[in-house]
Amino acid sequence: MKAIEASLVSTLGKRSLLPAGVAFAPRVDVAQLRFLGVPASAADTVSTTMMGGMNGRVTVRHKGCATSETLGMIARSGIEVAEDMRTFSTPEEAYRHARSLVREGHKLAWPYPPRKGRYPEAANYVSPRLWRKLNSKRNLPLIVPSEYLADRSIISMDTESIPDIPVPCYIKSGGDMPTGMGYAVRYCESRDEVRAAWDFFKSLDGVDEIIVEEAVSVRGCWCVSLSIEETGVRYLGAAEQLFSSPARQIGNIIDDDDPFPMEGVKAAIEIGENAKTMGFRGPAGMDIGVSEDGRIVVFDPNFRPQGSTQQTLFHPAAAKRGRFRASRSLNVNSGLNISDAERALRRHIDSGRLVIYRAIDGREMPSVPDASVVTGFVMGEDREDANRWHATITKCLG
Repeated sequence: MKAIEASLVSTLGKRSLLPAGVAFAPRVDVAQLRFLGVPASAADTVSTTMMGGMNGRVTVRHKGCATSETLGMIARSGIEVAEDMRTFSTPEEAYRHARSLVREGHKLAWPYPPRKGRYPEAANYVSPRLWRKLNSKRNLPLIVPSEYLADRSIISMDTESIPDIPVPCYIKSGGDMPTGMGYAVRYCESRDEVRAAWDFFKSLDGVDEIIVEEAVSVRGCWCVSLSIEETGVRYLGAAEQLFSSPARQIGNIIDDDDPFPMEGVKAAIEIGENAKTMGFRGPAGMDIGVSEDGRIVVFDPNFRPQGSTQQTLFHPAAAKRGRFRASRSLNVNSGLNISDAERALRRHIDSGRLVIYRAIDGREMPSVPDASVVTGFVMGEDREDANRWHATITKCLG
């Protein structure tokens, strides 16, 4: 089958997620990610994100995502990667690249803040202190109007006795460490589950408070993506979260027949404007639910690129190109080497059914325990069709 020729233009158009003079240098210390429940390899794999959204900018990326084969899979999908890419194999190389860029006059952008003292304070595009303030669940009321918040309370962990916490509820870590992917969240329906959650958060070094949040019944919850720029806040799109159980996310789906409500879009932009006033710039987002009675509820702040950001950027063009209505996120750690993975997926890419925006060659990235990693989204005529093809394509990777 001949490869599709239509390129995918993101919702940014020809623009980048970052302004001129700002470099994307995302390699981070593992310690900064300990509340995300991710493997140590995430310190390297985070540098492989946001391809197609950083065109025209300098980037610092691991060699594992920048081989001819990995970049070829992305290009075959129709996504242009046109960066001034500086590659590394070791952490020392990554930080050396970043320090060199600072000396050249660049500001540095990152999804997660670097270790304190890693770079001069003035070298950061966003102040680490502001980043932590905005990403702390405790501080949601600073930027989110009260009508969009679930009932919540903050409880100190500086006690041995377990407070009388009403159920059902969600218990989340407080503090200012990065959280995500449901790792530092527990859904509780019983006193025993509250006790187990309490013990879990007690075991986490650095959690001195928890947030107890009303268990709002929602018909859906979306990851909303924004670009916060000097000229204003741009809405990039939203992907509905898929869960295996409460707070246990397994992916995202975009369904053009069940779009994120316009009231939610307006709320997200208002919140983004509040963060802009505080000084934040760059890609951002938040988790927003729609209750059974239609109420908009903001659950979590994500002032960084999200796992669904690239899907929201390229879904509209991919849907139009193949006349599809839905997309389901795909992330597979495969035992196939990158060449065999490409051959297994080629016909699906060429049909427009599959869009790859990240590929990792495990031979170049030893911190990844698998032979290859493939990330993107699967297109479908509707969400059921997208789910069926998601299962089929996942099996292709072993």
